[in-house]
Amino acid sequence: MTVFLVEDVSQSFKNLSPYEIFEKIADEEYSFFLDSGCDPKKLGRYSIMGSNPYSVLRSRGEEIDYVSGGKFERIEGDPLKFLEEKLSEKKADFNVNIPFASGAVGYFSYDLCRLTEGINLTGIEDHKMYDLEFGFYDVSLVCDNIEGKKYVSAQGTSEEECKGKIKKFSDKLITTKRKNIASQEKNVKDIESNFTKSEYFKAVEKIRDYIRAGDTYQVNLAQRFQTEYEGDAWTLYKNLRKLSPAPFSAYLNFGETKILSSSPERFLKIRGGIIETRPIKGTRPRGETPKEDKRLAQELTASEKDKAEHIMIVDLERNDLGKVCGFGSVRVAEMEVIESYANVHHMVSTVRGKLRKGVSVIDCIRATFPGGSITGAPKVRAMEIIDELEPTRRGLYTGSIGYIGFDGSCDLNIVIRTMIVKDGKIFFHIGGGVVYDSTPEGEYQETMDKGEALFDSLN
Repeated sequence: MTVFLVEDVSQSFKNLSPYEIFEKIADEEYSFFLDSGCDPKKLGRYSIMGSNPYSVLRSRGEEIDYVSGGKFERIEGDPLKFLEEKLSEKKADFNVNIPFASGAVGYFSYDLCRLTEGINLTGIEDHKMYDLEFGFYDVSLVCDNIEGKKYVSAQGTSEEECKGKIKKFSDKLITTKRKNIASQEKNVKDIESNFTKSEYFKAVEKIRDYIRAGDTYQVNLAQRFQTEYEGDAWTLYKNLRKLSPAPFSAYLNFGETKILSSSPERFLKIRGGIIETRPIKGTRPRGETPKEDKRLAQELTASEKDKAEHIMIVDLERNDLGKVCGFGSVRVAEMEVIESYANVHHMVSTVRGKLRKGVSVIDCIRATFPGGSITGAPKVRAMEIIDELEPTRRGLYTGSIGYIGFDGSCDLNIVIRTMIVKDGKIFFHIGGGVVYDSTPEGEYQETMDKGEALFDSLN
C-alpha cells in the first residue's frame, strides 16, 4: 500500500528564500533545485528541491544503468520503457495543491532523438552526457512563491514511515548551515566556439540553400561554447540567476556533472489530463533606455519574418500534441505574446490539448520530443540538417529538465540558456531559428544577444 503525507513547514523557514534553503543541501548527492526565478503570478509560483534519491536511472542508447539500494544493474533495452516501469511501481493519486510530491527528477538529452525520432547522429560526442538521467525521490520540499509557504512531502508504505521521512528531511534543512561561498574563486580561461564566425555564416547560407530547394522551412542552428573552469558551480548558478532570472530555471548536482539552467521555455506540462507546451520563437535584445526597449518589443510584434517563423512552430506543436490528444481538443490558448526577460524580448505562444484516455507521460515524450521550437520544420528533416551542420552533438542542449510525478503529472523545460560544468570545463550552446529571410550576420548577433547573461556570469 502506498501512503502519502505533506506537512506545512513554513514557520521553520519563514526567513529563508528558496535558494537559501537549497544552499543547505546543494552539495548532497543528486540534489536538485527546480527554481522558478521570476514572475510568480504566472509561471514561477513554485520552486521544488530534494536530494539523496532512493534510486538513479541513466542510459546511453539501449544501455541502461540502474542503481537502487546500493545495487548496480546494467540492462539492455528501451530506456523510456524502463523509466515508465519504474514510475508505475509507485503510482499514486496525490490529490494535493502542490505540483510535485514525489517522483523522478532529471533530464532528457537532445540525443534521445535517436530513440524518439530515429535520427542517426553523426556529430562528435565529446560531452559524455547520458541520453537520460533521473533520480527517484520519495521526499521533497515545495516552496509556494506567492503565499510564501513551504511544504515537505513524503511517500512510503505507512503514515509512520512518511512522518519519519518528513522529520528527517526537515531537521536536516533546519540544522545544516548554508554553504560558505565567500572565499570561493572562479578561474575562467578563453571561451571558444565549435564554429568560427565564417563557418557559422556558411552554415546559415547552407540552410537557406536547403530552404530554397524545398527541403525545409526553418532550422534551428546552434554554436557551442566551452572554456576551462575552476570554481564552485552553485556560486556560478547564483550569478546566472541574478543576471537572468527565468521561470524554468534549474540546478542539478548529478555527481561529476553540474547543470545550471536559466530557461524561459516550457516544453511540456501535464496535469489533470491537460497537456501544455509554450514554444518561443522570435527574439529581440532589451534596449538601453525605456524608449529603445519599447521600440524593440514593438519591432518584434510587427515583424512579419518573426511571425511567419513563429506560426510554423506553433503549427508543428499543434501537430505533435495531436498525436496524444483527443480529436479537436488542441487549442492555441495564447498566440504571439511578447514576454520580456533580463536580456531579451521573446515571442511566445501557449498550446494546450486534452490527453486521450490511457496516454502516459512517456507516451507524450515519445510523440513530441524534442520540442519543435528548437529543431525546425519539418521536424525530422530539420534535425537531419542540424546533425549535418553542427560539428558536435548537442547533448543536453535543447533537451528537457524537470520532474515526472508518480501521479502522472510532469513539468519539463526546454534546455536553453544552460551551462554544464563537467571535467574541469563549462559547455553551453546558443542558437536560433534560420529561415530564408535570415542573414548570417543577423543570426550570429541573435546568438550573442541570447547568450549575454551566460557570458556575463562567467566574468
